[in-house]
Amino acid sequence: MGSILLIDGDPGERLVLRSRLTEFGHDVLVAESGARGLVEARAGSADLVLLSTDLGGGVDGAEVCRRLKAAPGLNRMPVVVYSHTPVSNEGAERMYDCGCDAFVTRQQLPYLDRVLEVHLRVKAQGDDLSGQNRMLEVENRRLEQERQLAVDREATSASVDSKAQVTRELAAGRPDGILVVDGEGIVRECDRGATELLGGRLHGTSLGKIAPGCGLEAFVRDARTSPREGFRFETSVRRDRSQRSLMASVMPVTAGEGQPLRIVLLLDLGKRRVAQGFALAGEPRIPRQQLGALIEAARMIYVPEAITGTSPATCELREQVARAAELPSPALITGESGAGKEFVARILHYAGQRTGSFLQLCCAALSEESLDAELFGAAGAGSLDRPGLLALAQDGTLFLSEVTDLPLTIQARLEEVLESGNLQRKGVRKKERVELRIVASTSRDLDALAAAGEFDAGLAARLGARRLAIPPLRERVVDIGTLAQAFLSRFGPGNGVHALSEEALWVMENYAWPGNVAELEDCVEQACARAGAGVVEVEHLTRPLRDRAAELPATAVIPAQRPRQAAAQSAQVPGTHVVTAPALEHQAWMITEEDPISLDLYEKKVLLRALDSTDGDKLAAARLLQVGKSTLYRKLKKFGIS
Repeated sequence: MGSILLIDGDPGERLVLRSRLTEFGHDVLVAESGARGLVEARAGSADLVLLSTDLGGGVDGAEVCRRLKAAPGLNRMPVVVYSHTPVSNEGAERMYDCGCDAFVTRQQLPYLDRVLEVHLRVKAQGDDLSGQNRMLEVENRRLEQERQLAVDREATSASVDSKAQVTRELAAGRPDGILVVDGEGIVRECDRGATELLGGRLHGTSLGKIAPGCGLEAFVRDARTSPREGFRFETSVRRDRSQRSLMASVMPVTAGEGQPLRIVLLLDLGKRRVAQGFALAGEPRIPRQQLGALIEAARMIYVPEAITGTSPATCELREQVARAAELPSPALITGESGAGKEFVARILHYAGQRTGSFLQLCCAALSEESLDAELFGAAGAGSLDRPGLLALAQDGTLFLSEVTDLPLTIQARLEEVLESGNLQRKGVRKKERVELRIVASTSRDLDALAAAGEFDAGLAARLGARRLAIPPLRERVVDIGTLAQAFLSRFGPGNGVHALSEEALWVMENYAWPGNVAELEDCVEQACARAGAGVVEVEHLTRPLRDRAAELPATAVIPAQRPRQAAAQSAQVPGTHVVTAPALEHQAWMITEEDPISLDLYEKKVLLRALDSTDGDKLAAARLLQVGKSTLYRKLKKFGIS
């Protein structure tokens, strides 16, 4: 069965159809007009739209169907149109022209459930195929990465002499300009080279104004989680600058788990050969001489204080990370998927005293042969060898993401390197000394895997000597509001969104967050896109949170205690003084025995008591009742409370 959005302007027909569809096991959402139906459809909670041709005034059925089929993300949703009155062939043809998937006439209404069943089944099959296609796309990308890696190795071996020469030439230079750009595309910092290349006053100006119409702003904005390199563009002639041909590379740097920054490196292609620029993009790391400003910026961003939150668990994690950053020994970061393990690993590197590079490897993304070559390296063409990540991370940090996915043979070799400090590449007899820090992460129980023989016990002991456990988001509810506001500042401005409603935040704080911080970030991003402008409400949240909101109580009812009239009865003992407690003043919100048993009456008195307790402050009353402002105002209007 599925979720059906019923749009019908006739209350009686809506009631009958809703009852009928519910009996067949469908979840039914109801809209009384075409405009309201479009709003409900955009919320994304329906699998099929059942649309009446008789909607009364406003947006008619044909227009509703046309808008649904023209909206991105909704055009695959089946729209079944029906009519309780006879419709001409021209009317039915018009509905089909607007894109409806089926038209059910008055005589065919007894078979409506069969029509819905067929279209729901077709949609489910389409959704399954889409999911399989996404999985195939991910697998194809992985295979393409491995194929490209093999091609790059062959190219490196074939042209190692010329490429080494190019690398040495680039290592002796610097980027021609550096920009620090925030998540809104505004330049926050720039050096003299960037000013000379781009001209004018750059600080506080958007990239769209600095280099209009060339796509630089979109290129920088899209570098959200991983570096992007090799974007070529030309600047136009202005009074304060000449035309330049430039190449940009972007490195995203997230400030805590909130507002991101992007470091933009600019190369003047008029001074450098294009081949040199491509050689730079193909290197596994940019020469250190070119990264001075970038590394200093990273050291300012990746600090323990950037771990956002005030909960005891988060405060303890910050302290542990601060202590671990000063140590050279291996570290193991544990936590569920999406908890922010890579972010903590970068803090361990940049907040410490490591002078080398921070390199990372996703252990689940490559085959055993590829992992061996990436970690330990191999002999190249001629007299030169191709180093692996263990050698390239000399005096730095190598981050192994999901280390439990390493094959046992690789685990044994890695443990040997950690024990001896010596590395031997395939095809090379001579061993070389390596000094680096290994930081690993996993979302699985490393001790249990080692006990079961599925993970090398020696490597598990070395990695597990210092552990940093990132608590799941559901165990630090007090941090949800802070994180949500940080993500709102990132995604809100571009969509005209400036706030989260109290009710939406309350639902967030009462959700389990199986995807942790990453799921919260995705939820806020999608909510800002759905809200369009203004305030994020519950209906703008993702489907799991809307389902959770339906399970939560609308109010926290706190019944008032009835006052007691203390009429103490004397035992008629001479000299006894009888004290009668003063009667409490009757309040409008008090529930007495004379009141009828009525849910509406009790709800009204709860509202009156909340307003009385907060001296009429409606926002404070909403917080007391744990409802959103819009919900409170709606209920006050319902009961005529001003």
